[in-house]
This record gives sequence, C-alpha cells and structure tokens, in this order.
Amino acid sequence: MFRKVQWKGRKRISSFKGALALLPLCLFLVACQGQGPGEAGSGEVAQTGEASSGEVAQTGEESYPILSLEELSQYAHLIVAANFKESGGAFKVLPHGGDVPAVFTDRVFEITKVYKGDRQRGDEVILRTQGGDLEGEEDGPLLDRNSEELNFEDGGEVLLFLARPTTDPYKTREDYYQLVGGPNGAYTFSSGILKNLADPSMTLEEGELADIDPTVDPRGLERARMEEALKAGAMSQEEYDDYFERLEQYGERQ
Repeated sequence: MFRKVQWKGRKRISSFKGALALLPLCLFLVACQGQGPGEAGSGEVAQTGEASSGEVAQTGEESYPILSLEELSQYAHLIVAANFKESGGAFKVLPHGGDVPAVFTDRVFEITKVYKGDRQRGDEVILRTQGGDLEGEEDGPLLDRNSEELNFEDGGEVLLFLARPTTDPYKTREDYYQLVGGPNGAYTFSSGILKNLADPSMTLEEGELADIDPTVDPRGLERARMEEALKAGAMSQEEYDDYFERLEQYGERQ
C-alpha cells in the first residue's frame, strides 16, 4: 500500500514506489532541502535517493521518503520537544549562483525537552520551511511551490526532527534548522501517541523515543555512506567532490 501525505490547503500528488536508485538516504534528504522554483525536486532524488521502506510521499513538485523513527533519528542533528513561540514572517532567498529566488518562513520554538543534540531546555531554535505569504507579491509558483503548510500556530507541544542544511543552494549562514524529510519531521503529542503534523495517520508511540541514539553523528554517517557509494562505483569522483564543494556554497537572504 502506498501512503499519501495530505497538506492542509493544497492538493497533493499521491506517492509512488520503486523509482529510487541505490545511493544513500542522506542524499535523498539533501535533495529535498531546496530546489529553485520550476525545478523538479525529484529529479536529483530519482538518481541518488534510497528509502528503506521503498515508499515515497510526493507533495507538489517535491518528493519525500516515508521514514522510520530510526532513520529520522540518524539524520537529525537535533531532536526536541518544543512549543511554537512566533513566526518571523516570509522572505526571499536568492540561491548560490544567482538563479530564481524562493520564499521561506522562519518560526521560533522554545525547547521543552532534548532527545538529541547540544541544546538545552528553555533554548530557542529556528525552523525554516519553504513557502509563505510574502507581502506585495501576487500568488504564483514562487509562493505556492513547496509551501510546507504545517500548522504550528495552533499551539501545543510538538516533536521536531531537525537537520542543518547541507547542499541546499538556498541555505544561508544564519542559525536555523530544517525538518528531516520534510513532513516526516514534525509530530504532535496526544496521550502517549505522536501524530504526524501533516498526516495524523502516521503515528509513533511516545515510549519509542527512548530508543533514540543521541550519539549518532549525521555528518559522519553521511560521509561514510558517500565514501561507500564512491567505492562501489555508484557515483563518480567528480560527483563526490562536487557534493562536498556544495556544502560550502550559500544563498543570500533578500
């Protein structure tokens, strides 16, 4: 059975199976972090991503693997329970290389519990998502594409699986995080059950959070899998070098 992730306020495309090649899941998540408006977010994914379940949630032009708790935990730099505090509003980012700008929204959360990472209870953390309402702009692809309409503003404690941006050409040098695997990375707490914020039918038991290994370094894991792919011939030396070069390339917030 394939699973859909329903996004509030948008009609989304159903998921598909079997379109993924043999490179690591980390590259899939990287590919999901940001593409320019009009670019196919799944284009790089089809060549470089792998989800252990073989299931993919496709939202708009963007595709996301349906991740297990173990996968979410491995690729998260920070896992926290937190309360929404405020939204910083929408803004444009010009990607590295000066292509078409895209719209993002920053939201501030106050941490109530840390499951993984170097933050503490009471710290604030910024979550950046694609899309948003930008004053003075007409509706169109710039605003509609990949608008991650997760409703944090309703209040209540949420569980966030957060990652630092890596090869996203729209990443900036500010201190912020993105959700691991897009809609996979946000859950609400409900009487011992965690419900995915985008698709409440996707659930975790709160007791499962005790299985999170906070010692797993996603950067080290990512590098190890890249090296394995290089040795196996699944990627060229040029692709390998280009990946690490893009880690140091940044866009510009406008």
